[in-house]
Amino acid sequence: MVNIIKPLHLEENDLIGLIAPSSALFNPLVIDDLKLFFEAKSFKVSLGRHVYNHSLDFAGSAEHRCADFHEFIADAKVKAIICLRGGNGAARLLPKLDFNLIKQNPKIIIGFSDITHLLLAINQNANLVTFHGPTGMGLKDSDFNYKMFKKALIDNQAVGKIVNNHPPNIYVLSEGMASGYLTGGCLTIIAQGLGTDYEINTKDKILFIEDIGEEPYSIDRMLTRLKLSGKFNDACGIVFGQFLNCYPGESSRQKSIKNKSIEQILQGFFTGFNKPVLYGYNFGHGPNNITIPIGIKANIKASYSQESYFEISECGTT
Repeated sequence: MVNIIKPLHLEENDLIGLIAPSSALFNPLVIDDLKLFFEAKSFKVSLGRHVYNHSLDFAGSAEHRCADFHEFIADAKVKAIICLRGGNGAARLLPKLDFNLIKQNPKIIIGFSDITHLLLAINQNANLVTFHGPTGMGLKDSDFNYKMFKKALIDNQAVGKIVNNHPPNIYVLSEGMASGYLTGGCLTIIAQGLGTDYEINTKDKILFIEDIGEEPYSIDRMLTRLKLSGKFNDACGIVFGQFLNCYPGESSRQKSIKNKSIEQILQGFFTGFNKPVLYGYNFGHGPNNITIPIGIKANIKASYSQESYFEISECGTT
């Protein structure tokens, strides 16, 4: 395992940079609300110069979006970079990223969904711990989300055993125990990266996966790609989060009652897998989104008769 770099944890009066590396904002006015929210938490806020830009469905050109990111990376005053939303377009930044600059200026980088592209690429190429967690208003609009954000990035402690904010319950798909370093994110983005220079590395790692708005047949298709690519066999354990609007007919992509449920598909992949697999945690798309450090040690136990758990056993910051 390469020596991992941990960013400094957040403290009062630290400067947070807000960027839009993927799609343009639905409502740019929310930036003012978010700025006030962080200032009320005793932080300072700086906006990327191009966060209000539009180019197709992106928040400006790839060059401008990447420039905002690099500017905050290079600015010693900025302690954390929070992405305002996901959507589409972060993959266009990957060949433009300066991984040496990122390695020399480690800081908190957090987001999810399309931001998975950046989190995985930076973790694997700059050896920096990155954070899969709420974007923008997902922190302001949920006390649970901010509590978990605070625990991971401000309190400077291991997140520990993950406890959902509300049901559904956690389901065991395959029994076992494992320890490994965390990697993962949005299934659609992980599948998109296969066969590229930024393909996810799951060797001896605990893989976490979530998604939104995909019909079950599409989930099946992407899971099959990961299986055929050896990503499941390489992993030492797997944790599934939320699959919002992914039940038959829910995604509006194909109204079909013939689709199997997500649970049936997951059972088909992992029954008798001989490695621990859990399903149902509050991370990813949805109102509850736990902050998960990528590149940090975690433990998983899946049992039909004893306590099952997903535990982040190491702190992601210094």
